[in-house]
Amino acid sequence: LVFTLSIIISMSYAFAQDISVFKDSNTGDVAYKFTYGIASDLSQLELYVGAEFNNNPKLPVVLSPVYAGTHALKIKYLSADGDWLTEIKLRDDATDNIPTARNLLGYQKINLWLLSDIKIRKEVLPKLRFGDAGSLYSDDVLLSDYYTFGTDVEANTWYNIQVPLAIFTNFSSFKDKVLKVQFKQNEGDQRTVTLLLDEVVISKDAVGTPGTPVQTGIFAVKNKSITASYSENTLNLPEDVKNVSVIDFSGKSIYKAKNIQNNSVNLNLAKGIYIINTDMGNTKISVK
Repeated sequence: LVFTLSIIISMSYAFAQDISVFKDSNTGDVAYKFTYGIASDLSQLELYVGAEFNNNPKLPVVLSPVYAGTHALKIKYLSADGDWLTEIKLRDDATDNIPTARNLLGYQKINLWLLSDIKIRKEVLPKLRFGDAGSLYSDDVLLSDYYTFGTDVEANTWYNIQVPLAIFTNFSSFKDKVLKVQFKQNEGDQRTVTLLLDEVVISKDAVGTPGTPVQTGIFAVKNKSITASYSENTLNLPEDVKNVSVIDFSGKSIYKAKNIQNNSVNLNLAKGIYIINTDMGNTKISVK
């Protein structure tokens, strides 16, 4: 009995060893609460600012395309004469709710999947670094140094990048209390890039052979405003909308569907303000 119990505990530990940086948003279908971003001078970074996040800037999320799960994290940037930076805070896996510094001693790599909406040189991919709760940061590492699929990142394709933690310098003094993972501006080519990140984890596994690239359909995240209406328990949407999600003003997901028919869905919405996110654009509606 003792021997069997030891095996079960060891197996549970093995499966639970990864630390999630980002897999899915648990704060709605519009943006991810545990993020931050800033841009300066001529550089640009798309951020979501909404009342549900106390008007603090957050990184948007998308429902499609994703590598796995429900959401991918969206970093839309223009690297120019200036700088931009995004930040993801680690969380306590037990509560999944609050930013929590994590002990990375014994961990070997950060593993992620990324997709670009346009073909870019790999040098346009961001830099990466870690930080604690204060002002300590590791030195930057270039994602391009660990991109193993040639000199270019093809559009509409998920690529796997594995970066060994041992390569980060000025890291040892706070490796047992890491709170932040930051992506930063690298080289630019005066074009706006939409980069999606998914399945970003810190792992105790050694760096191995990268996963096989996965092509998707044409990537077109719509940021334009659309017109939608709600009456008699029916949400009416524009033509060509296929995927829709509805969240309330607190960021709680109310409804989600793919491949909808007849540009409408049956919903029983209480009074309030709702954000309608679709593959053709976004809007807000007020139910009275």
